[in-house]
Amino acid sequence: MVVSVFEIIKEALKHLFSKPDTINYPLSKREVGHEFRGRHVFMEERCTACGLCEERCPSQCIKLLEDEKRIIIDLDACMFCGLCRDVCPVDAIQFSDEYELATSNKEELFVD
Repeated sequence: MVVSVFEIIKEALKHLFSKPDTINYPLSKREVGHEFRGRHVFMEERCTACGLCEERCPSQCIKLLEDEKRIIIDLDACMFCGLCRDVCPVDAIQFSDEYELATSNKEELFVD
């Protein structure tokens, strides 16, 4: 397959005057979809301490504190599969649209 010089120039000019596909990050941030799995949000008032989230977590990053009716999620170990949210019968675990989780402080990676 031979590509002519005119086809290359035509394609280059087409992209030269078109809008770029990238965004000016971090000054502007991309919208995420409604099914995006960002940082976990735990609603303690809804939790019944059933333990299904801890049981189903494949990376074992959820620890249930039954005496206090709350959980601790280690986001450093989490693979954001969504099984904890899907299995929760009272929707006590949700995901936010926050995707910037980089930090130098490991304590910030715990959802409590």
